[in-house]
Order: sequence, then structure tokens, then C-alpha cells
Amino acid sequence: MEGSFHCQECPNKKTFQNRRRYIQHVRENHRNAPFSCHHCGYQTKFKVTLSRHIERNHSPNYEKHSKKKSIRVHYHKCPMCIFECASRQNMTEHYVNNHHISMDERKLEFDDYDRFLMWKESIEQSEVCQFSSRTGPSDRRNVRIRYYRCFRDGHFHTKGKGLRHMKMIGSIKINGVCPAMMKAEEDKATGVVRVSYIPTHVGHLQELGRLNLSKSERVEIAQKVAMGIPHGTILDTIRESVKNQDIRRLHLTTRKDIWNVQSSIGLMGTEKGFIPEPSAT
Repeated sequence: MEGSFHCQECPNKKTFQNRRRYIQHVRENHRNAPFSCHHCGYQTKFKVTLSRHIERNHSPNYEKHSKKKSIRVHYHKCPMCIFECASRQNMTEHYVNNHHISMDERKLEFDDYDRFLMWKESIEQSEVCQFSSRTGPSDRRNVRIRYYRCFRDGHFHTKGKGLRHMKMIGSIKINGVCPAMMKAEEDKATGVVRVSYIPTHVGHLQELGRLNLSKSERVEIAQKVAMGIPHGTILDTIRESVKNQDIRRLHLTTRKDIWNVQSSIGLMGTEKGFIPEPSAT
């Protein structure tokens, strides 16, 4: 059926059967975006799209709804100004565009996953930070992908009922976005690991006391506990080693750290004297 609305700006005078489709066509193809977000400058040709953008990215009460549950979207605050948004990508773009923070991405390649982990631990020691994986690996057809983010990135979630006071130093989370991250793609056939690395940290300082003990440091402590060495002797040995090397998180070890290591690998009470073999997985 012949349309009743003709676009005068199209070379072929495109026709439409109703006015709504005609107006939509003109806005999408022949008009500049008339609606812009006053928060971040986002532009769109439709008012409803702008309203949805503001609700999703700049509203502190926005919730994502799915068939199973509603998920509260956290509201990120810039640590350097009053800008706020709910999108990690928007906050990262704000760092670059408004505060001129460099987000240079480095590309590296390692022969296998173990070599990548050794490099990762050396980066964490030199830059006084840690990168943790929030989810398991993502399996694709030819590669296995792992994402690591700065351990201070994100929001604090209380797991208790409010009966205990928070630690005096507070949570390690900055309740915002730290853009530092690693993306590791492991080739399933060759084992080669290709890494994309953004080293830029935002919103926190290099605080040694905020770090957790690394895996190798926990193993070192666990071996001494398994041998039945008293906690006081372990602490004295660790502190004496500061004289000959740079201070690391290991040198700030407390009795509580030793108890945590002892508990995590099952060396409590009568189980002292051996270290369980690591699982194959």
C-alpha cells in the first residue's frame, strides 16, 4: 500500500505508512541530536532515550530488574569533584576527559599461566597493590579469559547484622571506581597468555597495611606453623628479616594473620605438623 508520508530529504523520496514512523526516520537520519545530558554531555535524538540514560547512569535509586530479582545499582562518586554516576564506563571517561588522567593500556605476552602469575605478583609488590578476580574464568572456543581488578575498587557490603563495630581503618573498598585492571586471555591450545594491563589507580593511596598476605607469603607462614614453631618465634623471625630487604606486607604480619593462615588451611589444634597437598583444581 502506498505510503501517505514522504521524506523530502531522501533522494528516493522514501514513503511511510504513518506519521510516527516518518518522524522517527527524520530524527534518526536528518537531524542533529537535540537532547543532551547535563551530567555528562551524552546526546540523543529522543527524549525518552535521554530520560532512560539519566535514570540508569545518574540516578542513585535506579534498580536493574530481571525475572528473578532486582539489583541495586551503586552510585559512583568521583574522588576529585562532585560528579556522580552509576556507570563504570562513564566514570572512567570522566577521569580522562575532566581530570586528564591517562588510561594507557599495556600489552604483554607470557609463555604460560604460571609465568603470568609470577609477573602479576611482582607488579603487586612493586606498586603496593593487589589485583583480584571477582568471577571465575570465562571459557570461549579457543581462549580462557580472566579479569582482575584493583582490590580497592568497588563498594563495601556488610555481611553481618550490625552487632560488631567496623575496623578503625575502615573498609578497603573506596566505594567508587579504580580503573586499574588486568585482562588475561589464555590460549587453550598453546597455553600462551596475552595480557591487557591498565596500571592507573584512582581514589586511593599506596597503603601497605591495606594489603592481604600474598599466596607465597601465606605458604611461608603455613610451613613454619606446620613445623610447630611458636607464633612469637615466627613473628620475631619475620621482623628480623626487615634489616636486609625492603619492607613488604609480610613484615607487618600480626598474630591475627597467623591465626587466619592456620585456620584457612586446616592447621588448627591437633592438625599441626603437616600441610595439606594442594588440590588439582
